[in-house]
Amino acid sequence: MNKRQTVILTAVMLMTGTAGSANSYTNRPTQTTDNAQTAVADSFFCHGRSVLLGRFTGNHPEIIEYYGYNGVTGESKPTTYDVAADGSFCISLDLDYPIFDYVVHGDNILYFYACPGDTANVTIDSTGMAHYEEPTNHKRLLELMSNEGLRPKINHKAKRAMAQKSTFAEFTAWAETQIDSLKGMVDSISGSHGLTAEERKLLNAYTMIDACTDCFDYRYINGFAIDTNTDDYHFMRHLPTDATACLPCTSRLYFLINRYKHHGPICFMDDTAAQGKFVPATDSAAIAADKAVFGADSPSLFLQLTWTNTKYNRKAYQDNPEEATKSMAKRTELTTLPYLHHVLDGQIKRLQKPVASAYELPEGQGTDIFRALTGKYRGKYVLIDFWSTGCGPCRMAIERSGKLRDSIATLADVELIFITSEDESPQSAYDKYVKENLQGEVNLRIPNTDYKRLMSLFEFNGIPHNELVAPDGRIINTDFDLRDFKDFDSFNKFMDGIRAASGN
Repeated sequence: MNKRQTVILTAVMLMTGTAGSANSYTNRPTQTTDNAQTAVADSFFCHGRSVLLGRFTGNHPEIIEYYGYNGVTGESKPTTYDVAADGSFCISLDLDYPIFDYVVHGDNILYFYACPGDTANVTIDSTGMAHYEEPTNHKRLLELMSNEGLRPKINHKAKRAMAQKSTFAEFTAWAETQIDSLKGMVDSISGSHGLTAEERKLLNAYTMIDACTDCFDYRYINGFAIDTNTDDYHFMRHLPTDATACLPCTSRLYFLINRYKHHGPICFMDDTAAQGKFVPATDSAAIAADKAVFGADSPSLFLQLTWTNTKYNRKAYQDNPEEATKSMAKRTELTTLPYLHHVLDGQIKRLQKPVASAYELPEGQGTDIFRALTGKYRGKYVLIDFWSTGCGPCRMAIERSGKLRDSIATLADVELIFITSEDESPQSAYDKYVKENLQGEVNLRIPNTDYKRLMSLFEFNGIPHNELVAPDGRIINTDFDLRDFKDFDSFNKFMDGIRAASGN
């Protein structure tokens, strides 16, 4: 990890504008909001606006990036924040509970701990070292992780080598020995660096979530092999079951829940009647598997977090509103954490409200950049494909859609534009790929900062990512991917529906 790492300060203010002391968040009354993340009255959960302030005294970046991964809703909403000419910056977050997360600029990672009511300050000196002012919650841990790159992890090369020569059961048995070693490292670090009990709790949760996420990499290393034996997932028992330990690690939790949701046995069942084929698990089967994995009588916190995924709940509702509503209501009854019950209930209410078919982009630098790139195509439907030369799924989508794109090019009212960044697509690799696969099409390779602003504007971290612009410049609310269309007829039907909905 780069030694020149910076850290943010966490200055948190209430929505009412009054700032609390470092530990006052546990005593503040809950503030009610009308969204799905309204805080539940509890000592840990309390809704408030978090303002993150800091200043670089030496050279500084133009922007700071926050990926915005949410382990509860499965959403990722990246945001870019400007660094002023004097090196100062201000980051605003809405929180329902404390979070232990990070922002980045370039290769530098900036850790922070934020909870409604806290106020803290940090200065990043000319050497890149962060100096927190008192009082700052978990000051010592933040300094260790940001300035010294402290982050106990399973060795990547050893993990890959073991996965390639082992069954999943053998691999997870080995991984558990590594997890035991990581626990020892956490204890040693906590003692030698004088971490508080709460800091040790956070470091342990962060480390265990990371380590268990690594165990699921076996599937990717070995061609998406599926294992439905619940005994082989007992490594999950190393996770803290205390929500106050896990929920703050929001980015790390996002990836763990993603893995848990999409792997056996929670996601798949071995259908022996179909001679070993795998079928999607029902809720009852997933609950039974989860109980076997954790050895508990009720659904684990981690299974409950798979139920609060906004994207999948929205898709299920679009496919069958009645069944999705029943399923979500039943899951709500099974949630043991009141906050998650509240999140699910809020999602149901939002899904039942009509959604606009298109929306106007907010004014700002990201929108200015986007309009400059696409303004010449006003009056057409513009399909935007965000991609990079280093993205396998991006290349697959491009290489499999050549004939489709040739047909799309014959449509007078449709334009397809490919956008990548200078950092994500190095010049030589970009030139070669475009010549071989995108010759004669609209290709834009833009500065990395501009690209990051577009990622923030359209709220995406992963690629390929697609957006559809209406002839009047509004953004059409629809999910599409070039890989979704098997032929030109299916694309035409899609566009006919878009034209009818938008009145063009």
